[in-house]
Order: sequence, then structure tokens, then C-alpha cells
Amino acid sequence: ACLGSAAMRTSSQWSCGHGYYSNADTGPTAGTSLRCKRCSSLCAQCSGASDRCTACAPGRSLIGGSCVSQCPAGTFRNAYLDRVLGEP
Repeated sequence: ACLGSAAMRTSSQWSCGHGYYSNADTGPTAGTSLRCKRCSSLCAQCSGASDRCTACAPGRSLIGGSCVSQCPAGTFRNAYLDRVLGEP
């Protein structure tokens, strides 16, 4: 079962659309049941949980799976990678 219009079929696999993550069945019927849940509003994309970001919403930068609006002390934002780099 899919929730809303978030699930998409690509070739022989189902996947969730942009801004959603998969809560797929991993049992004996793996791949036959896909639940798409919305990512946190801080994330543009996420994986495995709503707050495990893989890409950030505009104005935020990715650091360790989280999206921040300001870089921690001792770090800087790499605009090309849209990630926070350095050691906090």
C-alpha cells in the first residue's frame, strides 16, 4: 500500500518521491509493500527516518545527517557541496 502520491515506480522497483523516505517491508514479501513518509521540513531529502537528512531545504546546510541554519564554531559551509566542513 502506498500513501498519497509519494510512491513512484522506476523499472521494476518502487521508490518514494522527492521529500519522502521509504518505510518498506523487509520481511518475506519485501518489495511488495512500500510506505512513503514525509521528510522533516528541514530536509529536502531523507533516508530511513524523517530527520535523517541527505539533502537540506533552502537556507540550511548538511552536517552529519542534520540540516543546520548556522555552522557550528570551527566549521564552514562549502557552497559547492552544500555541506558543512571542518571540525567543530
